[in-house]
Amino acid sequence: MNKLFKVLDQFMWLGSLLNMFMLVGVVLLQVFARVALPQVPAWTEEASRFFFIWAVGFAAGPAVREQAYVDVDSFTLHLPEKVQLWLAILIDATLTIFSGVMAYESTKLTIAVEGQTSAALIWPMNVFYAAVWLQTTMLTLYLARSVVRMIQTGSIKNEEAGVKGGEAL
Repeated sequence: MNKLFKVLDQFMWLGSLLNMFMLVGVVLLQVFARVALPQVPAWTEEASRFFFIWAVGFAAGPAVREQAYVDVDSFTLHLPEKVQLWLAILIDATLTIFSGVMAYESTKLTIAVEGQTSAALIWPMNVFYAAVWLQTTMLTLYLARSVVRMIQTGSIKNEEAGVKGGEAL
């Protein structure tokens, strides 16, 4: 199972990185066109939105593994460690269920927009909505893995990912 997630991590980070590079490239083209060209290409705004959505979709799962999401722990820090652990498990389990429902519903949405195209790029709209499916599916997988890991190790901190989000600051 760990090998699967290692390969998945690499694929997801590569997808996110490529989409971020494409986003930066399109935005730079947009800025250049506003400054140096008589007219800005109409497709750049839609393309930048597309690449941003996909970059987030690819990064969502590995961000769970890295514990990179915002964690407002000013209340939970004052609780006993066992309570903190079970609260973290409860939160991640709830988020797993929510993400699973969202993945199911985003599948239906992606299928429902079949045949529609985007205004400027003339790309199929289901390509845009598939990013939501990717994000919610990866969140479901990584959150479920987080719940299992916390139950097995008895710790909130993911030792294999390094420091818990915010601790390095």
